[in-house]
Amino acid sequence: MPSRPTLLRQSSIRVSPQQRVAGNVRAGFALRRLRAGDLGDLLGLSYPTALSRWHGRTGFRVNELERLSRFFERPIDWLFRVE
Repeated sequence: MPSRPTLLRQSSIRVSPQQRVAGNVRAGFALRRLRAGDLGDLLGLSYPTALSRWHGRTGFRVNELERLSRFFERPIDWLFRVE
């Protein structure tokens, strides 16, 4: 299994929680060489819906956060963290 995914870095730009989660999901997927389509497969979403979540335009639902938490083997709050 790859090393621990790198979380979004804190900056002066305001980032919404859904954008923060999306960025952390993208970082975790990048370490596994996975893409937005793989997110759709994991969560049972259509490609357009997965892409909307991937880019942070639409927030993840609680059940999706739980599934991502299990996938990354990290607590749910990890998805919201900024380093």
